[in-house]
Amino acid sequence: MSTDRPGWDIVRFGWAATGLLCISLVLGLVAPSWFGWLVVAVSVAMFAGGVVTFAWSYLIAVERSRTDELSVAGLYLLAEGAPKDVRINMLGALGVQVVASLAAAAVKPYSFMAFGILAPLLGMGLAGMWSARHGQFRPRMADQVVMGNTPRRWQNQDRPVDQDHPVEGEPAVLDEATETRVINASPARCYEIATDFASYPEWTTDLKDAEVVDADAEGRAELVAFRAAAMGRSATYTLRYDHSDAPRVLSWTQDSGDITKRLEGSYLFEPVDGEADKCQVTYHLIVELAVPLPGFVKRRAEGRIIHTALDDLQSRAETV
Repeated sequence: MSTDRPGWDIVRFGWAATGLLCISLVLGLVAPSWFGWLVVAVSVAMFAGGVVTFAWSYLIAVERSRTDELSVAGLYLLAEGAPKDVRINMLGALGVQVVASLAAAAVKPYSFMAFGILAPLLGMGLAGMWSARHGQFRPRMADQVVMGNTPRRWQNQDRPVDQDHPVEGEPAVLDEATETRVINASPARCYEIATDFASYPEWTTDLKDAEVVDADAEGRAELVAFRAAAMGRSATYTLRYDHSDAPRVLSWTQDSGDITKRLEGSYLFEPVDGEADKCQVTYHLIVELAVPLPGFVKRRAEGRIIHTALDDLQSRAETV
């Protein structure tokens, strides 16, 4: 186990704090009238340190998310980006904090020992701090093409990388995501379902209402108003649809929205060679939120939107 690697001071500090917590808990159990105050002091101090390191590591992660692929599990649980010895030590210290504090609180549940359950926040905060400062994460790649059920993303390299604070006068960098899937239904059937907007609330996750506002001369919906559950609130937006390449392509752009500045996308319905009752569906999405969010949060949201949309379409096409 190498102790000269970057960030090993964080590992040592984590174990030192864990040892101090265990000593205070033992003394508090043996002589509560003498050392109950020590349990409270150590626990509250570790909790306060956990709040600070948790917030600090989050801010560092927000900055790194503009160039690296970060996740919550990778950041605070060291699921990726940390070598094995660091992961074992950081998670080991956190585990000891959790077990020791819960055990002490169980022995004397209505006493100062209950304060011990606050302490493990420091272990998680320190893990996040190590990961945010020293973790090795995958870079965000431009023009990465991934097929199957995993989104592919692009970044326009001619634009600034800082999505939340773009250079004045320059357009913001937009994350784009695409997913391709084969559905056991004909392209015509998939297109029919995708354009039956009035039925969307029956089978589309999180969508509460859909109303056709305007239609073209052939009766196809051109402007549709939606109300959906998003980010813990009810969001409304209106999309303008383009049927010029129907039934192969259904595309849309945002006409108005309360939480998105830009919402563009398309379905591409392509036949599968030799399989008349199968369709290769490609969903492409561009989103720009009105409220800035960390890069890794936005990418997770985009992936969820696309994956859920295709799940819903597949379920509808293959069961109805």
